[in-house]
Amino acid sequence: MITRFVEVTNGPANWGKFLIAKFEVAEWGYASKVDTGRMLLRTIGQTPEARLIVDLQTGEGVIVKPGGLARADLTEHAVWVCPLFEPFLEWFYQHPETWDLGPALPALVDLPEAPFAMQGYRRAGPRDDAERATRRRHDAYLCPPTCPGRRQNAVNGKPGCAWHGPNRTRDGAQS
Repeated sequence: MITRFVEVTNGPANWGKFLIAKFEVAEWGYASKVDTGRMLLRTIGQTPEARLIVDLQTGEGVIVKPGGLARADLTEHAVWVCPLFEPFLEWFYQHPETWDLGPALPALVDLPEAPFAMQGYRRAGPRDDAERATRRRHDAYLCPPTCPGRRQNAVNGKPGCAWHGPNRTRDGAQS
């Protein structure tokens, strides 16, 4: 991989540290050991325009392609981000001349308009929405004995349901 480090600030407030990587010919030519005869990166839908961006502070990242939407890309993967990940990704999308990771990509990007935050956070993703919907549907039944939350607590040796609180049953009675 070809890699570059980029530091990002919003004045003297926050400091983001990122690794941007571009797959090289060797990675594109890697043949899958499972899906024999097919190139791994192409099999999973990647294209040569793909870039891996990792937040070095959180250790999490995404593979992005030109023309993406920063908020949507980070939300899709529920990435734990530093406060500057989304503003930096927006900047990166707006500067296609930097995608080759050559000299046009500065080592320091200052984004003075980026909002200040005291700490990073995990973006809510589609999986969170699905889990909330499952719990809402589940609440309508008032926690039957087969509730995954009840089973989870049984494994952990705790009474009641990890999702709905102690001792709730399908008919609403305390068990």
